[in-house]
Amino acid sequence: MSSKIVMTSLSPESSSSLPKYVGNALAPASQVQHAWPHPSRLGKYLSMALTFHPSRQKWRDAFERETQHRLRTWRQFSADLQARPLLQQSDVILQEGLHFNSFPTNYRGKCALYLHGVLTMVLDNQRFDCSMWRPPKHEIEPWLDAEKQVLGRADRIFIGSKFLGDILEHRYGVARAKISFVGTGKPPLDEAFAAQPKYSASNKILFVGKGFEMKGGEVLLRAFSDVVAEIPSARLQIVGPRKIRVPLHPNVEFLGRIHDRQRLARLYREAAVYAMPSLHESFGFVFLEAMACGLPCVGSNIFAMPEIIEHGRTGLIVEAGNHEQLAQALLRLLRNPEEAAKMGAAGRERVKSEFNWESVGAKIASELGIARAQS
Repeated sequence: MSSKIVMTSLSPESSSSLPKYVGNALAPASQVQHAWPHPSRLGKYLSMALTFHPSRQKWRDAFERETQHRLRTWRQFSADLQARPLLQQSDVILQEGLHFNSFPTNYRGKCALYLHGVLTMVLDNQRFDCSMWRPPKHEIEPWLDAEKQVLGRADRIFIGSKFLGDILEHRYGVARAKISFVGTGKPPLDEAFAAQPKYSASNKILFVGKGFEMKGGEVLLRAFSDVVAEIPSARLQIVGPRKIRVPLHPNVEFLGRIHDRQRLARLYREAAVYAMPSLHESFGFVFLEAMACGLPCVGSNIFAMPEIIEHGRTGLIVEAGNHEQLAQALLRLLRNPEEAAKMGAAGRERVKSEFNWESVGAKIASELGIARAQS
């Protein structure tokens, strides 16, 4: 008889759709259902009114702070989820993230967490102002206490990146024996990305990311000025941000948001390098997308990026915020297309073999004592 698992999250689409992928990975071994909090419509409209701003982006950011990073919201979400009969009827509650506590006090099943980030990653970041994900100052310590409460309640804590284990142990006092590194999988690549890549020595550098400043976009622009001084034919294509506040070099092509997956896949295939020198990144799933397309990647030496990009083998790692080092890394790859192609091929193979949701699901099931279903 298969186990009944309820996966709780802010929504199945939160955190780059992690809950959906993890749930699908566990489905062959169990009955997986999803639960997420349902804020009242009246409360949502009130929060929208209280956070109104003429700038849609600033309004969106303020609304997110109000509805996801306040203690009252944490308590509302927790109470909402814990009251669901569905949770009490399950064998395992697997919670993604720490924005609530979905473990009822009298629950007799197993409590587990799957994490890619915690609040201290935001608080400790000296390279980028992460205020949009930070609770109000007077709520920070109570929020940290709430995170510790959930971490203490969990029987097992599954992490998608190894660096997070040190944070949980040293900043939250979690016993290392309670933490299991299970890795993560790549986002599903649709037919647009299915073609076998042929490396393009095009001198094109590609950046894909919504948060331009947070993803190191301005550092990349400074580095690109040095690159184009050495290689006048170099081009930088920027995908994701709605707008960029700083002036752009004539060789920079700002493409904004792209929803057409065929077009995005074509940009990956036509690029020579993928660069995202992020200043804050809970993981970095877009690197996996770029690697799957056969591109060598350039990222920063912080968070999970050095775990994703094997320096010198699948790409290059540079010091976060160091535009001169970044420029040298980009020049190295553009000047050595054979080396870059070799890195891109190695990255593609690594994505296939090491970033697999089925493997993640098997590890979680094994740790929780869930028998795998026979296929």
